Amino acid sequence: MTGSQPVCRLMALLAMTAATLSGCAVFEGGSYGPQTPTAVVTGDLTFQERVTLPPDSVAMVDLTSGGDSRVLAEQRLNLDERQLPVSFSLKLPAANYVRGVDYVLRASVLQKGRTLWVSEPMDVRADHTVQEVGQVMLHPFRQSEFNAKLVCGDHSALVGLVQNEDQDLMRLTLDDRQFDLRPSVSASGSRYVALGLPATEVWLKGDKALVTVRNQIWPDCDVVNDNAAAPKSPLMGDMWVVDDIDGEMIDSSRATLTFQEDGRLNGHASCNVFNTTYTQPSAGALTIAKGAATMMACSPELMEQEQRFLEILQGVQTFEIDETGELVLTDGEDRQIVAHR
Repeated sequence: MTGSQPVCRLMALLAMTAATLSGCAVFEGGSYGPQTPTAVVTGDLTFQERVTLPPDSVAMVDLTSGGDSRVLAEQRLNLDERQLPVSFSLKLPAANYVRGVDYVLRASVLQKGRTLWVSEPMDVRADHTVQEVGQVMLHPFRQSEFNAKLVCGDHSALVGLVQNEDQDLMRLTLDDRQFDLRPSVSASGSRYVALGLPATEVWLKGDKALVTVRNQIWPDCDVVNDNAAAPKSPLMGDMWVVDDIDGEMIDSSRATLTFQEDGRLNGHASCNVFNTTYTQPSAGALTIAKGAATMMACSPELMEQEQRFLEILQGVQTFEIDETGELVLTDGEDRQIVAHR
C-alpha cells in the first residue's frame, strides 16, 4: 500500500496538469492561440512607356484607410539598377485588417525627396488575406499653374486649378504629396474635398482658408496670391532649338529645350524625349537635375550625341542670352550647348 501512494499522487498531479493546460492557449509556430489573419496586398509598379530611372531613386507605396486616410502600411523600394515593373508587397497589420473594408493604395517614385512619378489613388477592397491588385501605373508628377500659396502657422501649401476632363479640380501640393480635390457643397466660400479622401479638404473664404490634411486640422491660413511673383526667367516661354552640342551636331538631328514656369524642363535629346527640373539659384546661374528619358533606340551616332547632350545638360552651371537672343548653357568643364528660338 505504501509503495502505491507515490504513483497515485503522480497520477493525480498529471490529471491536474492536463486539466490546467486544457484551459490555456497552445503554442504553435511561435505564437499563442489562434491568430487574426493579416492581409497582404501585392502588385507591380510600371509606366505607360519605358523610362530610365535616375540614380538614387526610390519607390514609396502606401495603403491608407478610406475613412480618415491614416497610413496603415507602407513599403520603400530602392530602385538603383532596377527596371520597372517592380513588385511590391504591403503587409497590413492584423489590428488594421477588416475583411470587406475599402482601403486606398498610392505609389510614387522620388529622387532625393523630389517626386518624379505618382499613381492615381486606387481603391483596394480586402476581401482576401492575399489581395493582388495587378499593375499600378505611374505617370509624371506635374504641378499645376499655381496661383496661390496657403500659409497656415508652421504649415504651407500650394493650390491651383487644373482641368480634368469636363471639371475643374483644385490641386493641393504639400512637399512631395499632391492631392486633387473636387468642388463640394458649402454654405459659404469655395470648398474642395480630396478625391476618395474625405479627411483632406481646402475651404477658401476670401483671403483666408481652412485646411484639413489626413484628418489633421491646420491653423487658420492666409491666402497669398502668387500671380505677381518675381519676374519670369528669360529661359521660359517658347521652345529653344539646339544648334550646337560642345562644338558639333549631326546634320538634320533635332534637340530642344522648353523651360516651364513651374520648374520643369523637357524636350527632345536627339533620339528620346526627356523630362527633368531646373532651378536658378542666382542671376545667370542654372542647375539642372538628373531626369528621365524614354528608351527608344536610334543610330549609334545619334545615341552618342544624345548621351553627350544629356551629360552636359546635367552639369550646367551658368546660362547667358546674348544680344542676338542666342542661349548658351555652360557646364563645369566649359562644355557648351547653344540654342535659339
